Amino acid sequence: MATLASFSACVEHVDGNPYWEEIFKSAAQNSFPPCYSFRDGTLTYRTKRKTVTLACPDDPEALTVLVQTFFKQTSGLMSDEDRNSYWTKQGVSDVANKWTQVKTQSQRKLMIEKYIKARTLEHALTPVEQRQLKQTIALGMCLQAFPKININNGCILEIEGLLFNTTTRVFYYNKPTTKDRKPVSVDVAVGEEHNSDVAAWVRAWLRFLRLVGSHVDNAPSSTATDLPTPLFAT
Repeated sequence: MATLASFSACVEHVDGNPYWEEIFKSAAQNSFPPCYSFRDGTLTYRTKRKTVTLACPDDPEALTVLVQTFFKQTSGLMSDEDRNSYWTKQGVSDVANKWTQVKTQSQRKLMIEKYIKARTLEHALTPVEQRQLKQTIALGMCLQAFPKININNGCILEIEGLLFNTTTRVFYYNKPTTKDRKPVSVDVAVGEEHNSDVAAWVRAWLRFLRLVGSHVDNAPSSTATDLPTPLFAT
């Protein structure tokens, strides 16, 4: 059965990966990622919805593999190398530079979690502020409010429109300003300029009105004698 000291020996079996080295060094000090705890040789992952446990062996090499797998499967914790390997197996390039190249929800979830972790370090976010950021991103994704998500090498660099107020310490969405579009055509009949973003049916409707107007203008005037004789006398 493993003890806290057993995690120190795991550092020798992570192939020099600094991410996992830090994870196991912290574990040896009884400091685990959020939702994880260790007691009596059992590593536990607990959330409001589920609880998962892992019986930890004393052998360092076996413990390393089991704990890494446990972290990956329960909460998606993994190093950049692990993440790139995962995306490659899923058929996604490890140098994805467009959000549309990330096809599955699980892959996008991992990228968002990494983005939240980076913002947490940048702004020293509390758990409550992290949840507020996560909820803001989820709502923006649902409403398709973010005009663009800039990524590089599988990492989110910026979510356009997502801002952080350092005074209130709240993340919020602010629609980016767009450049004014130059008019591409002028409607002579009504004397109005139409931008390229005008719906096609509006332009078609204006053409129809011009056509009707021209027929009315060219129609001969009628008098009382031009009217047809009624079929029945009154």
